[in-house]
Amino acid sequence: VEAAARIAAHYGAVLAGTFERHPNARFAIILEEDLVVAEDALEYFAGMAPVMDLDPSVYCVSAYNDNGLAHLAHDPSMVYRTEWFVGLGWLASRALFENEWKPEWPQTHWDHWLRQDAVRKGRECLYPEVARDVHIGEVGANMDALHFKRYDGRIKLHLPLEDVTPAHLPPPEALEAGAYEATLEKMVASGR
Repeated sequence: VEAAARIAAHYGAVLAGTFERHPNARFAIILEEDLVVAEDALEYFAGMAPVMDLDPSVYCVSAYNDNGLAHLAHDPSMVYRTEWFVGLGWLASRALFENEWKPEWPQTHWDHWLRQDAVRKGRECLYPEVARDVHIGEVGANMDALHFKRYDGRIKLHLPLEDVTPAHLPPPEALEAGAYEATLEKMVASGR
């Protein structure tokens, strides 16, 4: 069995098992074993979970930023929306998993499957400008030392105690699709 098939089966079983063992949980945080999380990662997820309740156009919340390199990631309070499933430390909704994903869970490449338009259904994922987790595994099923050195090893992790500007996450309603788009338009117009 190829690694991608084993990984897909593992993620499906973990999500199903988590929600079965915790019948009152509305969300689950999915972390890989080779991630380091920021001190405020749980606070970040707790602050973003209400957005998933409030806005049906949000299908996940990630703690990672694929483009969170130190020279690009500065504002720990900034949260963006993307059509891309970011993964690497993310918040999953019980309702979405049980009603949509579980019945159709793929046999391989689960993360690519979540990025498909038919699965995403126009929804978006939230992610922070400054990552709340980083990948530290240099070698694995989908990682090699060269890629890690060039890319993953350079992602900036939010360190609240070292940060001179405390992160104040936006209120959930500020991340709803319409409000978010208006804020983004203002940012672009101001050259930020």
